[in-house]
Amino acid sequence: MCGPPKRQAIGSRRFRQSVTASDGGWPPPNPTRELLTISGVDPERSTCLVEPGIVLDVLNERLRDTGLEYGPRPATHDHCTLGGMIGNNSCGATAQRAGKVVDNIVEMEVLLYDGTRMWVGQTSEEQYARIQRQGGREAEVYRQLRGLRDAYLEPLRTRYPKTPRRVSGYNLDSLLPEKNFHVAQALVGSEGTLVVVLRARLKLLPVVKAKTLVYIAYPDIASAADDVPRILPHRPIALEGIDDKLIHFERMKQLNPDAVAKLPPGGARSA
Repeated sequence: MCGPPKRQAIGSRRFRQSVTASDGGWPPPNPTRELLTISGVDPERSTCLVEPGIVLDVLNERLRDTGLEYGPRPATHDHCTLGGMIGNNSCGATAQRAGKVVDNIVEMEVLLYDGTRMWVGQTSEEQYARIQRQGGREAEVYRQLRGLRDAYLEPLRTRYPKTPRRVSGYNLDSLLPEKNFHVAQALVGSEGTLVVVLRARLKLLPVVKAKTLVYIAYPDIASAADDVPRILPHRPIALEGIDDKLIHFERMKQLNPDAVAKLPPGGARSA
C-alpha cells in the first residue's frame, strides 16, 4: 500500500470544479472525466499510476516508448476510460493473455461518500494492525470488510464461481487471506456503488512485438466453442467467436466488404 492514507476533503481543484459545475440535469456530472494524468511509470516493476479519466488507447500510446502496455482491451478501447474499465472489471478478447482488470490492479486511491480519501491494495496482517491502531474511518472500513469476509469465509472459498471471465457481482473473494486481503481488487467491478476512484496503479505487460490473425471456419458456433480447448495451448493473445448472423448483418449493411470477402465459408468462425 502507498503510505498511511489520511482522511481529508477532496483535494483536486479540477475535481471540485467539475462537481460544482453541475446544473442538476441527467446524466449526473462525471467529475473523473477531467482526471487525465499519467504518472509514476515504473518500467522495472511494470506499473504505472493513472487518473481515471484517461482513455485506454491514449494510455497505451503514451506508454509506447517503455515497451509496455495495459493488457485488458475491450472493444471500446478507443474511447473507454480507465475509470469505466475499473468500474466494469473489463476484459475483452485479450482476456486470454491479460485477464480482467481485477487481475491487473496493484492499488487505488479512492474517495468514500463521506469525503474520506484513502489508498487500498493488498493488506498484510502488519498493515491491518497498523490501520487499526491509527483508528478512524479507514480502520472502521477495514474492520467491517474483514468481518464480512470472515462471516462468509467458507462459501467464498468453496462456492464462488471460478469462471475466468467472471465480471458480475462484487469480487469478495479478493478479501480472502490467501489473496492478501486485496481491497483494491474487491472494489473493481463495483460499478461506482462503493467508491469514486481517484488514482489507480496498474500492472503492465510487455507489448507483443509481432502479431498475426488466423481465421478458422466451423459449421456452427457450438463446434467452434468445442474447439477452444485445443486452441488454448497455443497461447493466443486474443480469441473471439463470430457467428454467421454478424456476417449476414455486415453484408446487409455493406460494412467492411473487403474484409468480409476474405472470410472462409462456414456457419461460424473463430478469430
